[in-house]
Amino acid sequence: MNTYRNQTRLVALGLLGLACSAQTNQTAAQDSLEVTFVGTRELHVRDAIKQGDYPQPVALDIVKTSATYTELPVVATLEPLPLEIKASRLQLDAPIPRLYPGYVRGGFGLHSTPLIGLQYGDMRSRKGSWNVQYNHLSSAGGAGLLEGLDDGFSHHDAGLWMRRFVGKKSVDGDLSWSRDAFGLYGLDTAFSDQADTARLRYQQLGMRVTVANHLRDSSDIHFTATLRTDHLNSRAGAQNTIIGTDIRLHSYRDGDRRQLDFFVDYDQRMADSTVLTERALPSRALVGLQPTISRQRGNLNVLVGAGLWLDARGSQSFHFYPRLEARYSFFDDLFVPYAGIGGGMERLTTLDLVEQNPYVQTRDQNMRHTNRAIDFHGGIRGALARNLEFNAEVRTTTIRDRAYFVNDSLDGAAQRFTVAYDTVTVARVMGEIAFHGDDLDLSAKAEFFTYGLKGAEAWYLPRVKWTADARWAVTPEVSVTGSGSWIGQRTAPSFVAFDADLDSQDDLGHYSVELPGYVDLSIEAEYRYNKRLAIWGRAAGLTASQFARWNGYPVQPFQAILGLSYRF
Repeated sequence: MNTYRNQTRLVALGLLGLACSAQTNQTAAQDSLEVTFVGTRELHVRDAIKQGDYPQPVALDIVKTSATYTELPVVATLEPLPLEIKASRLQLDAPIPRLYPGYVRGGFGLHSTPLIGLQYGDMRSRKGSWNVQYNHLSSAGGAGLLEGLDDGFSHHDAGLWMRRFVGKKSVDGDLSWSRDAFGLYGLDTAFSDQADTARLRYQQLGMRVTVANHLRDSSDIHFTATLRTDHLNSRAGAQNTIIGTDIRLHSYRDGDRRQLDFFVDYDQRMADSTVLTERALPSRALVGLQPTISRQRGNLNVLVGAGLWLDARGSQSFHFYPRLEARYSFFDDLFVPYAGIGGGMERLTTLDLVEQNPYVQTRDQNMRHTNRAIDFHGGIRGALARNLEFNAEVRTTTIRDRAYFVNDSLDGAAQRFTVAYDTVTVARVMGEIAFHGDDLDLSAKAEFFTYGLKGAEAWYLPRVKWTADARWAVTPEVSVTGSGSWIGQRTAPSFVAFDADLDSQDDLGHYSVELPGYVDLSIEAEYRYNKRLAIWGRAAGLTASQFARWNGYPVQPFQAILGLSYRF
């Protein structure tokens, strides 16, 4: 319909145009022509739709429906069905290993060498603990120069230790006893006929009581005070009684650690009964006071202090030593260089001499404490790897009244040693390295010495010293430990020539005896059958070389012991 209408409109328009054009060219007579159009035409006008100026809200009329629930009068019938649940094994932490209160250890070795060790104690109480022990080791000898010489020895020791906590303080006390016996088999072989009287015996009794406080606040004064006494007596009647105290106070204030150390040693001595002179020897006292302050600033740590010492019967009564130490940490302790200067007094009594050399005479009337007058040191320590540590140090020390031992010509057999004193300056270069692994620990140390002397020789002092230690856990049941040392050549003084060069006698009458260097190796292996029972073996002097630590007294060249240990 619309197509038809459009076509009609086009026809009408076309005819209208022709009419207009013909009207122009035709004569006026044609003005009266009438035209009639036949067709249907509809005209529509659309309503205008305009957007209002403001939108109007439309009400949606949404009604919220509330839910209702109706209870049904129905009771559920439940039939229980039991199921079997197996017990579970849940372990959050590993069990604490059992603390065995004691053990017994025994063995037997070459040269008729029995070994016994006993220990029993209680380490489980929070209020305190205690422990007792006993040890024995003896040997028939094996180191003598001739048959018939008494070169055997025996050692016994026993001890009791207790600790008790009282509030914020702890009280420790221990009582110790030891007995040593050994033969005089050195140098003069004719002395073998007097074997019954050529055996030394020493007994030592010691007691210590220590009181310390344990405070949380580091700015409070923390103290540790020890009262100690030791008594030594010999078969020949020599005696030495030492009474001393050690007190240490420290506190942190303003970032500094302030510390004060106080020492007192008083000793009385009696010579053995074979001496014709007065047996009572001069008593002596040594008092020391050492205040220090250390400060940490970043990676730098500095310690400043002093040492004040009073030697009651020394050639110089009062001694003062400055003390200064510094160290710096690079790369979280990877390399730590350090340096320092200091000094101090070292106690020397009859007990100290016997522990160094059991063959020493005990009648020295002019015994002197050792004076470390000047001590310079510097070095660097650190870690080359996670388990590899090292330390290298250079140290020089001037030692006045250093004690050394001389074979005594007043003793007819020269089996005993007297004490002489000298001033010596010791320069030492030391290097050590240690590896700590899960199953293997290794350490080695090398020391090189040079000596500046007022006397002729650095008696009994080597110029080279090497030491090494190892521990290897082969399996959880088997472990092996070993140690070794090499001590370089030394020179020993003697008032008796024996094998010494007769032209080597110095102004003091000493003959120089060359003691060759030696290597000493030992090894110990242990097999743990279980947590209580273990089998172990020990061998010492593996090089089977006979060497003398003190002139005229060679040690056993080889020793082996096999034993058992049991914990209970």
